[in-house]
Amino acid sequence: MQVLIGAGLLLIVLGLFTLFSYKAPHGMKAMGALAGAACASFLVEAFHSSFFGNVLNIEFLKKIGDVNGSLGGVAVAILVPLALGVSPVYAFGKNTRDFNHGMNCHDIC
Repeated sequence: MQVLIGAGLLLIVLGLFTLFSYKAPHGMKAMGALAGAACASFLVEAFHSSFFGNVLNIEFLKKIGDVNGSLGGVAVAILVPLALGVSPVYAFGKNTRDFNHGMNCHDIC
């Protein structure tokens, strides 16, 4: 029964994604940017954390995968405005302000 409920919810979510993609203004661009952010963060996390970390027991690469997966929101916050035509400086600047990732001279000097 849980498989049927899960499959039904998956179909509902996919239907809502399709509706958003075709009916919302710039929906297709936004969904493409969301897909790009998912590939940029979660696939790298899965490969590094699961394969290198759990299978090959390389702790450093497991941590790299975990950190990369936690930055999915940051990737979305940058890639979606860029896909919609916002200035890269504004997209990155708003992202650092919203996620409190300050760029100080202490960080890079």
